[in-house]
Amino acid sequence: MAAQDVDFRHPLKRVCQAWRDTIREGERFQKEFREQAETCMRYVKGPFNHIWKGAKVNGKWVGGDLEDIPAPTHQCDVNKAFEYKAIYGPMLYFKNPTYRFTPRKMPPLPPEIFGDPRDPMVQQVTMASMMEGQMRNRRNAGLGTLLAHYLNWVQYETDAKAGGRKVADEALLKGMGVWWHEIYSPPGSQIAMPIASWQPALDVIVDPDSEDGIKGAMWIARRRIRPVWLLESENELQSGSLPGTIESAQQQGENRRSRSAKGARNRGKTYDLQEYWEIYSKIGFGHHLRDVKLPEPTRQLLDDFGPFCRILVADNVPYPLNIHSKLLDTGDFEQVFQRSQWPIPFYLDGRWPMDWLAFHWLPGDLYPTSPLEPALGELKFLSWGMSHLASKIRTTCRDFVAIIKAAGEEMKNKLLHGGDMTLLEIESTHGRVISDMVSFLQHPQMNGDIFKVMEAVSGQVEQRLGLSPLMYGETPHQFRSATEASAKQGNVSIRPDDMLSCTEDALSQVARSQALTCRWLISDKDVAPLMGPYGAAAWRNLMAADIDTVTREIEYRVEAGSTQKPNAQNEQQFMQGAMTTMLPHLLTYSMQTGDFAATNNLLSDWAKSQGGDVGRYLLQPQQLPPTPGQVAIEKSKAQERTAKTKQKAQGKK
Repeated sequence: MAAQDVDFRHPLKRVCQAWRDTIREGERFQKEFREQAETCMRYVKGPFNHIWKGAKVNGKWVGGDLEDIPAPTHQCDVNKAFEYKAIYGPMLYFKNPTYRFTPRKMPPLPPEIFGDPRDPMVQQVTMASMMEGQMRNRRNAGLGTLLAHYLNWVQYETDAKAGGRKVADEALLKGMGVWWHEIYSPPGSQIAMPIASWQPALDVIVDPDSEDGIKGAMWIARRRIRPVWLLESENELQSGSLPGTIESAQQQGENRRSRSAKGARNRGKTYDLQEYWEIYSKIGFGHHLRDVKLPEPTRQLLDDFGPFCRILVADNVPYPLNIHSKLLDTGDFEQVFQRSQWPIPFYLDGRWPMDWLAFHWLPGDLYPTSPLEPALGELKFLSWGMSHLASKIRTTCRDFVAIIKAAGEEMKNKLLHGGDMTLLEIESTHGRVISDMVSFLQHPQMNGDIFKVMEAVSGQVEQRLGLSPLMYGETPHQFRSATEASAKQGNVSIRPDDMLSCTEDALSQVARSQALTCRWLISDKDVAPLMGPYGAAAWRNLMAADIDTVTREIEYRVEAGSTQKPNAQNEQQFMQGAMTTMLPHLLTYSMQTGDFAATNNLLSDWAKSQGGDVGRYLLQPQQLPPTPGQVAIEKSKAQERTAKTKQKAQGKK
């Protein structure tokens, strides 16, 4: 089927149109969040004069905010927004967190709850419960160890740090960052692994009728752009069946070199990328949407798909890309059913195939607020004021020299082009005072109140964004006491600590989603290259469980560790204190018992904090010579063994 022969008679054409209308309504509700995000981004990477002339955002020209005010000759942007991003970005996501799986332990049950502790039957039941609890605890611990080892490896294998940093930066600037969960197979590999990749927040549309934000939505959709040939291959569509909607950069380059490209473009032959929507629904395939009228057999088929469906819809294609006519003609309901389902069944845990990071949610809002938004007014004023100040400086820095015409060309040339030491001869006819001949004109001095206003507004911006001098490593004045320094440091850290807490909570949700993916879809064959045959066998035995056990985290609790850069100075101070306090006691214990494990662990941590080679400092137990008493005992035992050997030999004779 050629692109121009698209099947317009598909039985789900009305469903596709209903979803397109629904998504457009969702885009209308997202408009405020989108405009806010685009405005914030212009203050970070927009043109230096965007408040005067506008900027190009996502391919669209956005007019300036101050077009009705006469523009100064020098136009600039005070980029406090970039400082905010450059300081908070590394603080929130400096490194990948370490996933921790804490096994849930069965509490010991006292024998009194089973009856009389003196009863032998009660004693047997108590012992059985203890053994069962210990066995369950060991199983949960092993399961958590396997998942932690695998997922911490997956983070580095899939470059989770790059995606996580994009999510953190987007949350700082636009208000929300998104991770999207998928199954990923490296090129040429047969193994699968979970991946949490960055998804642009503006490409995600949420059900506008939700009363509880994203969690309460009944559907979400994400905008995707894929090569036409790849999309056709993934969905088993006939080659050339999709018309395409966008030209790739490669195709545009080829068009510029081709004489016939203009005619081909007019016929839609040069579009090699397809834009479409990937919809995740909790209300079925779409036949429950308003004004969708379908024949009863078709409606019954869609009812059989269940409430949790995945639909691929494109604006210029009248059928779902994953349920096309060729697939329906096969009559294979099982294949049709599998194509309509979520690839990863996150709905079993009440989740979406995405997790998000945001810092400011207002009650009743569907989308969060950007931390930059409260400071936009002051940022605009700063850029406006600095532009006019720079223009004023340019104007007032010009030098004007007034000279009488009778002075002659020679004096004019010496004033304009003379050296550092120049002699000027003045005729008596020109006047007795030089100011009668030459005068320098000066502009009025600039009003100092302007700088006070600019400084006050700049301080307000820093308060809005949390850019205190301590965040820059500066102090406006000397602290009078350690108590004052500690109090100010504690107050300064309230906002960063809250943002760090939001980040770690979001990453814990990412870890939970990836753990669920492992329990459902990652097999022992996928982990065998990392864990070996015995580890793969343990994975196969431990991963199988019922839905409630997996989704309710009955066996373990998953959390993400810190993403902050380790504070080397604090670690060094801590280890110096530990060495002073603990090392003498540990050395005494080690010399008495010969157990140097605890002492070597302390030395290892100390060497690590100092950046040294730990192997050079580890202690080994010494082999002490035996005492005379020990020699006598060993000699007596040897004589006894010899006597017993002789007796046995004589007995055999």
